[in-house]
Amino acid sequence: FPEVDEKGRPIEGVGYYALSNKNISGDLVFPESYKLIDIGAFDNNKISSIEGKGITRIEESAFTDNKITNLNLEKVENIGPWAFRSNEIEKLSLANVKDVGEGAFEKNEIREIVGDWAFEGNQLDELYLPQVKEVGEKAFANNMLETISLPQVETIKEKAFGYDDFLEEINKINSFKTDRKFDKGT
Repeated sequence: FPEVDEKGRPIEGVGYYALSNKNISGDLVFPESYKLIDIGAFDNNKISSIEGKGITRIEESAFTDNKITNLNLEKVENIGPWAFRSNEIEKLSLANVKDVGEGAFEKNEIREIVGDWAFEGNQLDELYLPQVKEVGEKAFANNMLETISLPQVETIKEKAFGYDDFLEEINKINSFKTDRKFDKGT
């Protein structure tokens, strides 16, 4: 992706449906200058992975209907509705995310949430992650969680749900590795 336009001005993102339905395949690596991926920018392609170290905002349906298995979006803070719907995502690295829109990761194969502290300090009250295998350190700490359902989880890292004073129910069917992960304040 180019870092400057034909007049030498920095490019800061990909526009509204700019590369939708273009049969783009393979790995996308965005320059650090790219901050925004707009609505439907890469909708309906065959993209397999995304790396964007400077991207902070991904709009609605930006990557819907692709073949994405891996995301590495270190600085992203906002993910719009259906941004990654209907992909093959198994692993997420979203360390700075603050807002995830409706259905943003619907119809994927997420099994691992990488990124300690990923959703720490929000207002989540219910968590249902039916395919997740691992939850990172303090990933959901300091929320208002009352109910958690993680039927496939195998590993829960230190203080993954720490400091959630409202936690009333943990719905877990399979056994998993843990060491005081649910202790409040430890």
